[in-house]
Amino acid sequence: MEDHVKQAIRSFDKLLTRNHSLRDEIDHLQRQRCTLAHIYQRLSRELLSQHNFMENLVEKSVLAYDQRSEALAHMLAVRERSKKDTSLCHTETTELKRVIDHEIKLRSFMVKKF
Repeated sequence: MEDHVKQAIRSFDKLLTRNHSLRDEIDHLQRQRCTLAHIYQRLSRELLSQHNFMENLVEKSVLAYDQRSEALAHMLAVRERSKKDTSLCHTETTELKRVIDHEIKLRSFMVKKF
């Protein structure tokens, strides 16, 4: 009976020791889990901030691209207007030259006639 009690106490002590080591391991794993949860939250916040930053950059680049295309369109319109104005100016100058030449010829004719 005593041997049986000693064996039961020995197995109980072994179970208590194993239980204690398992509890220590559980506590350690819980601390690791808590630490990893904090790291995960920090990384999630950083990732969210990076996503927001990227979205802002994309919006700015889209806005810059739109402004660039508008500026190019405006530049082309100004070029077209400049070409039209130049051709109109050349046409007007040739017309005015013709009128001036006609006036000069008319005046010289009138002077000769008098």
